[in-house]
Amino acid sequence: MIESPHRMWQRIVAEIPSRHFPPGDMVSQFLTGYRAELADFADTRRQYPLRYLEVGCRLGHSLATVMLASGGFVRATVVDMWIEGYGDEPNPGPTAVLAHLDALGADRQHVEFFVGDSHKIIPGLRGPYDLILVDGDHTAEGAEADIRDCARLLQKDGLMVFDDAVEPLL
Repeated sequence: MIESPHRMWQRIVAEIPSRHFPPGDMVSQFLTGYRAELADFADTRRQYPLRYLEVGCRLGHSLATVMLASGGFVRATVVDMWIEGYGDEPNPGPTAVLAHLDALGADRQHVEFFVGDSHKIIPGLRGPYDLILVDGDHTAEGAEADIRDCARLLQKDGLMVFDDAVEPLL
C-alpha cells in the first residue's frame, strides 16, 4: 500500500464526512470494519486492473478505500438507488461521489454507475469481478438475492465482502 491505512482513512473521512465516522479513533474505525479487508485485497492486486463491484455506495467511503488502496488501477461498477436521506444522511448520488474521488486524487476514469434496484441491475451484469462488496438491500430476502446474484459474478480467486448481515441469513 502506498500510504498507511490510517492516513488513507483519515483522508477519506476528512473528504467524506459522515455521522457514522465521527472524529476520534480513526485507526480502529478503519481496522475493525470491512474496509480494511477491501484495502488489503485491493493492495495485493496492484499488478493488474482490479475489477470491483460495489452494491450500495451512498457517500463513497468503500469505493474510495478500494481506489486508493489499489493505486487507482480499478475498473469499478457501482450499483445504488441513491435514496434521499438513506441512513439519516445525505445520499447525493454519483456526481458527488466522483467529486470526492477527484478531491482524494483517485483515478475515477473507469468507474461506471448504475442507478436503480440491484435486483434488476445485477442479473444483467457480466463478470467476473475480483472484489465484490454487497451493502445494498438490507432485508433478509433482498440481501440473500444480492449475495446469490453477485456470487455468480465473482472471479474464482476473488473476494466477496458482505455488510449488514441480518439474523436469518447467518
